[in-house]
Amino acid sequence: MHVAEQSPRICKDGTLRWYQGDTFTIVFDFHLEDQAGVPIVVKDTDVAEVCFRDFRNEVIAKFIATGSTAVEVEIDSILTKKFKEGIYLIDARFNGEFVTTIMRNNRAVVE
Repeated sequence: MHVAEQSPRICKDGTLRWYQGDTFTIVFDFHLEDQAGVPIVVKDTDVAEVCFRDFRNEVIAKFIATGSTAVEVEIDSILTKKFKEGIYLIDARFNGEFVTTIMRNNRAVVE
């Protein structure tokens, strides 16, 4: 008998994996520093976003947090239907005083 692995899970290589049809919430909490290593002060108008794209580079889902660097990603019963088995890409960006790409082309795998 094969036992399923935890879903969702983050693998050693940084890949986010889950089983098709699963529902869950995961929070990407980014701790940003400037070039001098000083933590960035987040303003009420700053925006952090996490975006999932498919193999055609089309956006499947985008999650936004304003005034925070913690982005809550909720894969609910409706959104999970958009994620068929396959490989997806995750990008994250912080739009504040400066625009900063935090993650680019990180993998998400739906099994």
